[in-house]
Amino acid sequence: MSSVDYISILLITLVCFFFFSSFFSYRRMYSFYKKLVYPEFIFLCGRLKITKRIIIPFSNLIILFFIISLSLFSMGFGKGLISHLSEKMDSPWVSFVYTKTEKNFKYDDYLNYSEPKNDSIKRKEEEKFLDLHGLEVLPKQIFQTLAKFENPNTGLEKTLKVRKISSDSKLLEELKKTDLFLSKNKYITSNYGYGIVVSVEWLKEFSNQKISDVKLPHYLFLSIPRYLNGKKINEKFPIPITGVVENLPNGVHALAKQDLFTMLNQDWSSFNTIPLKGTGRYTDQIDFFVVDTTTKSFEQLKQNYKLTKGTVNYITKNQRSGTIISPYSQIFKIQNLDSISYMSLKNKIDKHPSNFYHIYNYAEVAGHENDDDSHIMQFKFKKEELGKIETFNDFLKVHEQNLDMSIVKSKENFDLFNKLAISLSAILAFFSIVSVILYITNLVTSHISRNKKNLGTLKAFGLSNNNITFIYSCISLGIVLFAFLSSYLFCEFLGDYFIKYLTNQFFNIQDTSDIFYESYSIYTLFGIFIGIPFLFIYFKLKSSLRGTTPGDLIYERG
Repeated sequence: MSSVDYISILLITLVCFFFFSSFFSYRRMYSFYKKLVYPEFIFLCGRLKITKRIIIPFSNLIILFFIISLSLFSMGFGKGLISHLSEKMDSPWVSFVYTKTEKNFKYDDYLNYSEPKNDSIKRKEEEKFLDLHGLEVLPKQIFQTLAKFENPNTGLEKTLKVRKISSDSKLLEELKKTDLFLSKNKYITSNYGYGIVVSVEWLKEFSNQKISDVKLPHYLFLSIPRYLNGKKINEKFPIPITGVVENLPNGVHALAKQDLFTMLNQDWSSFNTIPLKGTGRYTDQIDFFVVDTTTKSFEQLKQNYKLTKGTVNYITKNQRSGTIISPYSQIFKIQNLDSISYMSLKNKIDKHPSNFYHIYNYAEVAGHENDDDSHIMQFKFKKEELGKIETFNDFLKVHEQNLDMSIVKSKENFDLFNKLAISLSAILAFFSIVSVILYITNLVTSHISRNKKNLGTLKAFGLSNNNITFIYSCISLGIVLFAFLSSYLFCEFLGDYFIKYLTNQFFNIQDTSDIFYESYSIYTLFGIFIGIPFLFIYFKLKSSLRGTTPGDLIYERG
């Protein structure tokens, strides 16, 4: 709980203390209270007469209901909006920033070694460099490339920006730590080294599609343009998806290990044929990818051959939506084949090109890489030392480099907006309290002023100032409590509906599916709308009645 909650609990405790201490002090007057408090409560709740026939009962209670409801809705809308923006802006990538470098630039160039140094001295200089600039790890050169992939679920083919990554990468560590994986599996490796981690943003059919509505595929088709017998063709190769994440930094859509990254970076036009996995040194086996293991063609294959499953980590569950996706896709291999059996099996597989795909020996085409967008240096700052980024940017200008500060600036702007929104919520809560206090205090004090003679008569028969204070404080508490509870329930049940209606109809914001009414804790709200008004009214009445005599009230003296 926050400090505000503790203060609110203290206020509620004081209210309970005053109420119960007074109640038990005057418990002998229970029958008197019963006859006086209820009629006074009904009277103070209001009865607005518009015409002779139109009378609105409980008008004061209704006005308080609208005041508190408007306050609760505004506060809940503001908090929900802040939470929505916080979720969008509180990205783990805020500590990752990038700069473009020359092709052969290394992080050692930042240290400006004047002469060869031993490992111990070099390590100390590196630690000094990290501490000086607030970096968590040493700068790392990253490698990226572009490739065209097709999502088999939608049939859409789009360009995918792929980054090369290793199993001990800080980026992968951050993904796991912040639980940004939507898939059950969180790996980038596979038995064949060609697994890929893809962003759900790339898998969306349209930008406004909800993450929970995105069906996660088990594989992607890699489209490779090649020239075969002088004719340009586009071949499709199935690449297993080994993980799906919510988002990735710097416009990246996917992560791949060295094997796949090298494959994506080939000049494929120079290859007329790609050897199958199962030829050359794999003469006794054939490897193939099955799109759907429930088909009749696969059942027949399974009956005739002994199949061995590949150990690829396929997507089995969308953790955010809870949707179970049956693992119908899989890699299989068949071993111990002679040349005749091999050709017979290959022919059977080739008869079903939409369900069976050969696993090619991609390693045979390695070593013919294209030039790629790889001249980028990545820096990971400590989150508590992001303030050093500006000075580090000045340091990089010496090397004619500049950081990509867009995410950091966005974070700073959000922090400013967040503080302003919290301040506005506090101001709104303050004016709400003042409105409730002024309204109910004016209501009670006006009523007492109009009935001074009656109260003076009751005082003459033994009713004390403390009795009067207790009676009207309890009536005020009852009115505010009824108005608050009805307002709270109203906003809890209809708050989301009003947010959607207002944002769509009045503010013309189309995509508000992720913005919800978010109430403050019940302790805070009770403290604001019940505790503070009750205590203020209690002490106001006690102060105004202090030292008054029955004669003062009857004859309206002072």
